Amino acid sequence: MGGDLVCVARAALARGLVEVGDGGWASPRVLIAFLLAATLLPAFIVRSLRHPEPLLDLSLFRIRSFSVANLAALVFSISFFGQVPVGILCLTSVWHYGSNKVSAS
Repeated sequence: MGGDLVCVARAALARGLVEVGDGGWASPRVLIAFLLAATLLPAFIVRSLRHPEPLLDLSLFRIRSFSVANLAALVFSISFFGQVPVGILCLTSVWHYGSNKVSAS
């Protein structure tokens, strides 16, 4: 049940982020998806706190080295995955890569 909660919550969050491009932030689809994610993620945390064998043992976050390592991994992941769109924008906007027609010889 805990796996189902977190899976549907993450899928709803991803769906909401994808739908923003089509309907905007105030679109009913986006709002429903974000509301679903905002409801299911806390439900997953509550279930993890109360279940005898949770999917994610939240007591691990009391260990300082575990918490710091997870925070460092989160910061690294955000910065690393942020490089992809920045690299594409740099290649297309600054270096004009892809805008020149290359003729076959």
